[in-house]
Amino acid sequence: ILRLNGTSCILLAYLHPLLTRLFNMYESKYRIECVNTSVRNSNFHCMIALSYFPWPDRKNTDTNKFIWILGLICAIRPTAVIPWLPLCFHHLKTSDENLLTLLINRYLPIGLTIFVSTIIIDSYSYGSFLISSYEFFKVNFLQGISATYGSHPWHWYLSTGIPAILGVNFVPFILAAYYILKHRGVFRNEVILLISMAFTTIVYSYLPHKEFRFILPILPMALHLISIYLARWSSKADTLFV
Repeated sequence: ILRLNGTSCILLAYLHPLLTRLFNMYESKYRIECVNTSVRNSNFHCMIALSYFPWPDRKNTDTNKFIWILGLICAIRPTAVIPWLPLCFHHLKTSDENLLTLLINRYLPIGLTIFVSTIIIDSYSYGSFLISSYEFFKVNFLQGISATYGSHPWHWYLSTGIPAILGVNFVPFILAAYYILKHRGVFRNEVILLISMAFTTIVYSYLPHKEFRFILPILPMALHLISIYLARWSSKADTLFV
């Protein structure tokens, strides 16, 4: 695997913002380490769902396609619902469609179809009635079985987890977050991504057992925000030096 240093990321920002985002994703050391895990698949699907997300400034977006993809992601890995809750609430709040219409005609039918389908498939495979998402929630959250694998302090994701998965991108992320919050009137969509990342970190921080891979789905969001900041920084630097 070709590995380039952090300086190359800044140089790519001069060429095109999309190149910066692509490079950020594939240069990420932790993403490469997780390339063979199931969590990497949810990370990949997370990026796909983000590409179809019906942002307010995007016209002619197929909302049904986004909900189907998101529903399948959550069926494959139930914890994927955590980072997507703020985004879905944002969609419900900002959509041009009526709230009840959006819920009754889109979210509920697609969600129930996927939910019932997973129950049928899992029950058939297991040999008896089974709701795998509930069993996952009961074992890991209600019974706290995951704590037997070790526990960490509440701040572990802030002090260790996020800096580790971002690596050399940690400092650019801090600068990007500050820049986006400072100009939140311009970067409304990016602020929602920051809220989703914060919400995900808070939820997982309440669980005693913590792992790097649990917060991997927020990595595409973080690297996207970094790319926006680097692209704007490079434009200003280019103007300054030219």
